[in-house]
Amino acid sequence: MKLYYSLLFICIVLLLTGCSFSSLIEDSSHLTIGNSMEINTTDSDLILLDNMDTLATDGLYYASWGIGEKEPYENSEGKTIDLYDAQIYFLLDEYKDEETAQQNMNSWFTDAKANYEVLNEETITCNEQTYSLITYTFKNKNNPFIQGISVFTVSNNSVICIELTSGKNFEEDLKTVLLDFLNKCTYMKD
Repeated sequence: MKLYYSLLFICIVLLLTGCSFSSLIEDSSHLTIGNSMEINTTDSDLILLDNMDTLATDGLYYASWGIGEKEPYENSEGKTIDLYDAQIYFLLDEYKDEETAQQNMNSWFTDAKANYEVLNEETITCNEQTYSLITYTFKNKNNPFIQGISVFTVSNNSVICIELTSGKNFEEDLKTVLLDFLNKCTYMKD
């Protein structure tokens, strides 16, 4: 009888707040970021570290994943964090229109090329989405990572930047790992 009343209470609360049971059940095999992206997260090699939508009112979303082994690392702020052999950083920013998104993507891309020692630049298409891709090493020699690869794209009114960085213990090919991740990304079209 307690279970009945507990369930009844939960249903009433959900109805009064405008929620439903479906909003409480999260599909752990997919991660939706903003209004633009869904990522298949069934890859057991990827460890979700952050999924922040705290800036969502401004249209900014951030997620990150770790790959491989982790070890404690003291960052520049003196805080000890877990540092993985490789990490994926995902940034999505939504704008009012596609023209503004394209202008901001161009700015992000230019800034990235200025901040890294770019080794290669190319255009790729993955899962029907075109990306500007750069591979690089870090100008800042105090960076715990030694190399990286990043892609930039615009989808509808959103700018997406995905970076994969790795340390000396990561032996996999960065481009192969990133392409595998991109193939798990689905863009929601208007």
